Amino acid sequence: MLIIITNHPQEKMEVQDQERMKQATENDKLREQLQNFISQYEVREKHFEHQLHAKDLECQLAEAKLKQSEEMCKKVRMDLAAWNCRLSVEVLVVA
Repeated sequence: MLIIITNHPQEKMEVQDQERMKQATENDKLREQLQNFISQYEVREKHFEHQLHAKDLECQLAEAKLKQSEEMCKKVRMDLAAWNCRLSVEVLVVA
């Protein structure tokens, strides 16, 4: 802050005007920096949202693959059990 020591009102007003202009310029720069910061923050937020969504989709895919594998294992076990029954029956019939 500038301290003005003068006896002339016109001089004092000119100095005050210059100080106001300097402050207005500084405020504009700060406003622009703040807008840039906000824009960067929003871009980062979008990026993190996309990453989170991608991870969620990866988890859903992994769960679907696991379920599919479990169903395949269950089917193979049932097929194996059926074959074992057939073999047992054939062994009994042959014997």
